[in-house]
Amino acid sequence: MASSPRHVLSPKSEGAPWLGISLGCGCLLLLALFLVPPAIFLLADEVPPQPEEPEPLATTPTPPPQPPPTQPAAPPGVPPNAPPPAGADANSRTVNVSVTEVTGLSTVQVGTTCSFPVSRVTRPDGTFWCNAQIRCGAELLYGGGQAGYFDCTLYEQPQRHVFGEDRNTTRSDRDAAMRLDTLREELEVRDDATGRLGAFTVRARVTSVR
Repeated sequence: MASSPRHVLSPKSEGAPWLGISLGCGCLLLLALFLVPPAIFLLADEVPPQPEEPEPLATTPTPPPQPPPTQPAAPPGVPPNAPPPAGADANSRTVNVSVTEVTGLSTVQVGTTCSFPVSRVTRPDGTFWCNAQIRCGAELLYGGGQAGYFDCTLYEQPQRHVFGEDRNTTRSDRDAAMRLDTLREELEVRDDATGRLGAFTVRARVTSVR
């Protein structure tokens, strides 16, 4: 019985696939040799991006220090510390007020009316200051004994205005703190816990000065 013919691959036909693969790899290698150096050169020339500086945080400007309270301006034509008008007492005047606010004191009520003298007292050096004995009802709020003195400015015309202030409470001197400004119709008396009446504040509106 005759045998079937065999297909025998020649050496040339067996190596053909490997030859194609080798040629493809060679082409890729050549392409890489031509493309990679220019790419590296371009990347080397690029400057890396700089980090952005953060924007400064908005800050609230610090307000300038406020000056201490100053003496109010007098009405036009009203000179301070002028001689009193004819018939008026050069050394004393009376201030009338109506209480508008009270804290820490039960013996004085809102609406209480008070009347107290303010006296001009000459100092040994020829200057002067004022003395006030501020009483509302049965309570002496400011003054008493050798206390009640404060630096002041006096006006005589058209009305006998008084401006003055004692900033120290009983802890620092012998009486309460007080501020009187008849130009603005204001009176305030306050003290700390070491005072005779304890800590309190009384505010009043000046109704007249004579």
